Amino acid sequence: MKKCISFIILVVSFSSLGLDLDQMPVPPSYEKTRSFTLLYVNRQPEVPPFLKEKIKALELKKRSTWDGSDSLAYALELAYLNEFTHALNYFVRIETDTIKHPVTLQLLQITYLKTNRFEKLKESIKKSRQSSAVKDIRLRLVDVREMNMNKTWDKNENTIYPILKDSSNYKFKKNQKTYYKFLVSRAEDFKKALLYESIYTDESDKILSQAYEEFGDFLHEHFYLTNAFMAYSISRFYDKRNSSISKKIKGVKSEMDDANFLQPSIRENFMKIDFELYRFKKIAEISSDSLSLQKVNSISLEDIAKMEANKKPDYLPWINYEVLLIIILFFILVVILLFVKTKK
Repeated sequence: MKKCISFIILVVSFSSLGLDLDQMPVPPSYEKTRSFTLLYVNRQPEVPPFLKEKIKALELKKRSTWDGSDSLAYALELAYLNEFTHALNYFVRIETDTIKHPVTLQLLQITYLKTNRFEKLKESIKKSRQSSAVKDIRLRLVDVREMNMNKTWDKNENTIYPILKDSSNYKFKKNQKTYYKFLVSRAEDFKKALLYESIYTDESDKILSQAYEEFGDFLHEHFYLTNAFMAYSISRFYDKRNSSISKKIKGVKSEMDDANFLQPSIRENFMKIDFELYRFKKIAEISSDSLSLQKVNSISLEDIAKMEANKKPDYLPWINYEVLLIIILFFILVVILLFVKTKK
């Protein structure tokens, strides 16, 4: 009875204060990006099974017996580990025109990019199976990189993609048919091209940052605030000293707050690369002295865990065994000398 009276008093109190449940503030939510989205970016594709097995088998094969496919597998492993100059030394010795798989082709192209082999990179892009629109976007970026290396590019005076700022884009917003045919397809092409450039890449890159900034301006003008926020955030990821992008992010944040939209997490949607996933030599170190080639080809993570558990503990991993032997002999000699001296 007392609880019932207390509840009635509480309701009356709220009513007397003039509170209306219908006027309670609506909690913020994520913006619905139906036509186009830039969220959940996968920048670290799975290693193709055929390449993983090839690299694992390679660790047990004498280098003097390597053929062209072995050298190619090693070059790809080096590219995974960001050892691009070393990888290039192997790529230039073998036939690379036969590389068609999207993952291995990406590793070849990023090696050309990181070693400033721009002509080779353009040749590879032209031969790829991407659409002509995506190829054009990527080739333009290579040209700009080359100009930037030759110090003939100024971000404040030059635009990488004038088409994104073209006023003709506005006419496509008049009806849904032209919107999807031109603006959405254009956004998808730029997304594919720029994200392709972002795979395996974490280090500072001012040209890629400018490209994402221009893409963000386009998305801000014709699509969703969430899209623009992500593009601007990726731009800042590649150039943290870019003052103009910081102002744009602040402006979009304010607009999202006014619209009661939650901001997507750049850390969750554009995660950093974990290069430890590509250290394949760990497998060889555990298995080389006990497993046959056939067993290595079928090795699993569970097998690795078992082998690590069965390995004999190394209580002095920081010291070389030859040095340890010398130290032991030295102590034996000292004990003998002390014994002889005491006896005298």
